[in-house]
Amino acid sequence: MDPYEYKTSRIDRNTGMLYPDLAEARVCPLCGSPESRKLFVKEGFRFVSCEKCGMVYTGFRAKEDRHEKEEYSEKLRNKDHEAALSADSPKKIRLERLLRKIEKRFGGRKDLRILDIGSGSGISFYFASRKGYSDFYAVDINPGAVEVARERFGARAFLGDLREHGLESGFFDVVIMDNVLEHLNDPCSTLEEAARVLNEKGMLFVSVPNIDSFIIRALGKNHRFFNGFGHLNYFTPKTLAKLSSACGLTPYSVETAVEEMTVSRLFNLMAKRNLIDYDIGSIEYHESKKAPGASSVDKKRESAVKTAAKRACAPIDAVLVLITNLMRRGAYIDAVFVKKQ
Repeated sequence: MDPYEYKTSRIDRNTGMLYPDLAEARVCPLCGSPESRKLFVKEGFRFVSCEKCGMVYTGFRAKEDRHEKEEYSEKLRNKDHEAALSADSPKKIRLERLLRKIEKRFGGRKDLRILDIGSGSGISFYFASRKGYSDFYAVDINPGAVEVARERFGARAFLGDLREHGLESGFFDVVIMDNVLEHLNDPCSTLEEAARVLNEKGMLFVSVPNIDSFIIRALGKNHRFFNGFGHLNYFTPKTLAKLSSACGLTPYSVETAVEEMTVSRLFNLMAKRNLIDYDIGSIEYHESKKAPGASSVDKKRESAVKTAAKRACAPIDAVLVLITNLMRRGAYIDAVFVKKQ
């Protein structure tokens, strides 16, 4: 079944909400309060704000679904890393920034024990291995992710919830939670466990979508992040700081990342959708008029235009990124935490 059709089949057309037997009610994942106010309803889910602490979350979650897990496993087994490895990939930029912080904190040590919680396709291990690190550990609830971590990167991988495995306290030098906390019904307990297994000099990296970003504020509920089937929790730098403090952590660095719409990306998007036909330097780009079923984009031209657009718009993009990050209004929060002393 098509994923869209599958999800819409779980929504009651009369109420616009998930069928009651498929939903579980939630309280605030930050402070535990049951008091909230409704913000909006989208695709079967009620999005609310906690009356006590201001945390934004879904008022209920969809019950665990085997169909979705199996579909995700298959995607991971056949994962094409081309997008993640491209020069301007948000994930690549994020992880390379983290690796620079690791090198700064630990110097030239290459024997660091690195744990990736929610390891997915294992892309963090790929970038870390290029820097000479090799002692990898992974935890994921999905069998496909565990298989990828073991087979591609030789990681010691554990299937299930981090809290189920009783890992040794203070064992890890680096713990990575890249786009994980927004998916969890109880992010606080998982973050507490991550802090427990981190050693006293270790670093815990967290990346989550930032609903205080310019792009999300502009698009509101129409932004793709507001997806109750996948995202249960919606953080700002302030609410993420509250959560980490409650779990015994203190910030080492907190940044936001502009990863959705710079001027160059806007030009590329418009050109790809044939909304404009523009010339940058000697590069001309337009969508080819081809027969149905054929590829609609000349990949070489597309690549050339992306490079030219990025170069031409670089000064404007640099100012945009600087202002947005100074105001902490980038699309993602990238935070490194250490244990409270």
